[in-house]
Amino acid sequence: TEKCGERSNPDAVKKLRRALTGLIAICYNIIRYAEKEIEMLAKFAVTNFRGFRERIELDLTRHRDYEFNSFAISNGIVKNGIIYGPNGAGKSNFSLAIFDIVNHLSQKGKDFGYYANFANAAAADGEVTFEYEFKFGDTVVDYSYAKTNEGFLCGEVLAVNGVQKFKRTAGKFEIDTDEFPMDEAVGC
Repeated sequence: TEKCGERSNPDAVKKLRRALTGLIAICYNIIRYAEKEIEMLAKFAVTNFRGFRERIELDLTRHRDYEFNSFAISNGIVKNGIIYGPNGAGKSNFSLAIFDIVNHLSQKGKDFGYYANFANAAAADGEVTFEYEFKFGDTVVDYSYAKTNEGFLCGEVLAVNGVQKFKRTAGKFEIDTDEFPMDEAVGC
């Protein structure tokens, strides 16, 4: 099996990319055809990222009594909020962590300098993990992934309404073949 961060066989990578075409299409359809309600980040957690050695979570579904400002809540999720704290508390790093998914999934404009001091200094050899929960109407999409300190992907998992659609770890790939039928030549 491959170690986390090692380069893969180019032919296997091409086959995997072809297999993921259907997965990309279903994710697009989830976003496009979910109920006509606004999609929202419901929860986010990060572990071992910059100043955050331990797991830290932002749960926007656990709001207090917002009767004074009902505009701040939409579909049971805080949609307007403020993260505040003293200088050096980690506000900027937490924001970078939340938006890592943009650098992770984008095909252009990658800032590879972003990975300098990516992992927490006390565990620089450990994986940096990101966990997202999005709500699209009644549809809940959970996506999590882990990276090395250099930004190489170690693994990722996607679930829709609690049903795992795919999981990739070093040397292993699992996909819901009922939803994403594949040619046997893919070799997953």
